[in-house]
Amino acid sequence: MNIRTFWTLLIKIIGLWLLLRSLFVLVQYGSTTYSIIKFGFGVTTAITGWLVIGSLALFVFFLIIKYCLFNTAWLIEKLHLEKGFTEERLELNIPYSSILKIAVIVIGGLLFIDSVPQLCKQTFVYVTMKVQFQGSNTDGNPGWIAFYLVETIIGYLLIVNSQWVVNLIERGKEK
Repeated sequence: MNIRTFWTLLIKIIGLWLLLRSLFVLVQYGSTTYSIIKFGFGVTTAITGWLVIGSLALFVFFLIIKYCLFNTAWLIEKLHLEKGFTEERLELNIPYSSILKIAVIVIGGLLFIDSVPQLCKQTFVYVTMKVQFQGSNTDGNPGWIAFYLVETIIGYLLIVNSQWVVNLIERGKEK
């Protein structure tokens, strides 16, 4: 494996991890916007926040996807990552797609392992609040249950369908 392939793999792995962790940021942002509206700061404040900060966040996520997953060659060139190595090749006799597949499985596993306890915790909190405050409007937030359920499913699907994700990333590389 040459140095360029090593950096390509590393940047794609980091990009995939950042993309998956960005889901949490988007959900947190939506929850904050809901709280702004709920506690009376106004819909215009929430809409302004979505337009300014939300568009900036979406732009950053788009850049992560574009450069880390699909345009790594440009990033390697601009950051001069190939410079300074005395050897041209790294002795690693594993195919590129196999390493990428292992990375997708590991990232999916970490996502799954991280989200299952949170799913259990949020479900417990929701049920507890529902039982304690039966007649009031304070009955917990089922949105976090849905988020951690989706995150658990995404982690599971990454583990099971790792080859499909690798094919998607490599197809983007060809373009």
